[in-house]
Amino acid sequence: MYKLIIIVLMLIYNISAEALLTVGGDNACDYLSLQQAINQSADGEEIRISGSALFENIVINDRSVKLVGGYDNCNKAELNISNGLLAAVDGQDMGSVITITGQQTHSNVLLENLFIGNGLETGNGRAGGVAIYLADADITLNNTRVAFNYSEQFGGGVGVYLGNVNLTLNNSHINDNQTASNGAGLHCSGVNSQVSILGSSEIYNNRAIDGDSLGGGVYLTNFCEADFFAPVKIHNNKVRNYFTDGGVNTGGGAFAVVNRAQLDIHPYYWCVPLGGCLFTNAPVVISGNDAVKGSVAYVKDAKVNFTNVKIINNKKSNPDHWKVSSLIWAQSSGIETSFSSRSKNPKECNDPDGCHLYKANEAQKFVVAGVDTIVNIEGANLSNNVMRSFLASNGEVTVGNSFITDNSFLGLSQGFDLQTTGQLYFTNNTMANNVFESLDDAYNLFSGGAQSYVQVYGSIINENTNVSIASESKLGNYYFRCLLVHDQNSIPGVNNNIKEADPLFMDSDNGDYRLKGGSLAIDFCQDYLPSYTYSTDFGGELRGWDDPAVNNYAGPYDVGADESYQNDIIFDDSFE
Repeated sequence: MYKLIIIVLMLIYNISAEALLTVGGDNACDYLSLQQAINQSADGEEIRISGSALFENIVINDRSVKLVGGYDNCNKAELNISNGLLAAVDGQDMGSVITITGQQTHSNVLLENLFIGNGLETGNGRAGGVAIYLADADITLNNTRVAFNYSEQFGGGVGVYLGNVNLTLNNSHINDNQTASNGAGLHCSGVNSQVSILGSSEIYNNRAIDGDSLGGGVYLTNFCEADFFAPVKIHNNKVRNYFTDGGVNTGGGAFAVVNRAQLDIHPYYWCVPLGGCLFTNAPVVISGNDAVKGSVAYVKDAKVNFTNVKIINNKKSNPDHWKVSSLIWAQSSGIETSFSSRSKNPKECNDPDGCHLYKANEAQKFVVAGVDTIVNIEGANLSNNVMRSFLASNGEVTVGNSFITDNSFLGLSQGFDLQTTGQLYFTNNTMANNVFESLDDAYNLFSGGAQSYVQVYGSIINENTNVSIASESKLGNYYFRCLLVHDQNSIPGVNNNIKEADPLFMDSDNGDYRLKGGSLAIDFCQDYLPSYTYSTDFGGELRGWDDPAVNNYAGPYDVGADESYQNDIIFDDSFE
């Protein structure tokens, strides 16, 4: 995939001027019609568009071509004097605006400095804006906006259907598109279909409006693979019906990934093996998206991997459906299904809020994981969210190296609910100062069915003393060890290095939950479970530093998400 991106960037920035046609309304132009120019162009020829708008529905069939807008007139187009604006290609509500098809030869298509809008596709199952259908092509949208399009079936904005397609969006926007089915912004289907989104690209304000739709922003299916690279933003996409505000089966406000498709989100967009990465370590931002099953991600029989994401203000807005809503929804019909959200190189993060953040989201259940699913959330700052429970799972879930603080748990459900066969591995976390409402005597942070397994290790749990951590009668198999907690008596089984004490945070009132010097959590634990613990802490510091000013409780490893170096003179003096 990285090789593909390098080729695409070369295509964007090394446009040859040897072959050139112009389209526009003045006498200096070669053609009045863009379709005529395409039909008459030589293979790989560049067509420059002057003026503000063309009202056409374009078909590019088995042809390599470059369509470039942004010129006041054709004389300036000949001289490549750009006005910095987008040339509009308006579909007049008469079908897809631009269709790219053909498999007789491999094509290279560049759409640059264009506004592609007002497409209306109702009968052919193709996208309203850019419909890529049974094509063999490398296609690039550079500095292009696809907006205000509609498709009755698939892909309101951009749709890739079968064929052999590499699609790249660079510094481009897909916004304000609609579909009555799946994938209002971007729809991709096909075993040889690949999508890369990079630069300052955004996908936003798209709507999937049928009661059972999936993918307000992006829908990936049938083996399609997609890569998103920082600093891309995915925001304010919705899955909803205008009349009913969406049925309970709607899902994937930002992303719906199904049927062996794969989505990968990366913190960098060009890396060289052993040579580092270029451009940015800011996170990909996913915000303000709306759906019932997975306002951020709906995953079924597919794989999703997030690395350095900033997930904020996602929710299900209809209060009637909030009670069945989730932020992440993972489901399997027997096919491998996984969702992973991880931090990378936290010391290099250039975002003041951090590069792996879940904040101010609202959902009935933060994560729903079905049978045969695997969910990992590691190295995350999860704060100021509203939920009834963090987890409802029959799958295998890992939560590790994370801060879970200042959230609101609305009670009536268990905090981490492992159902019949669920497994939870909760390791090296700091969970503190969360607000619990509507609690009763049956409430426990951790609970599970008869065949479930709960492992809580190397963590701090510092909540209101009325919050029960666990009850043996509401657990299947369990393992609790190396914990600093608010209520030691609410942990079943033998005392495996479990202590009740104030962990002494640096400044919890202002969200700083690192360990203060003198905390009992420092040098508290031995590495009893090396296959489950982390070599570095939340901030990227090595774990297991033996503080010479502290008498070890059981070993040199700190519990919680932070490994304290408060008494390291070399560390404090920045190695001076």
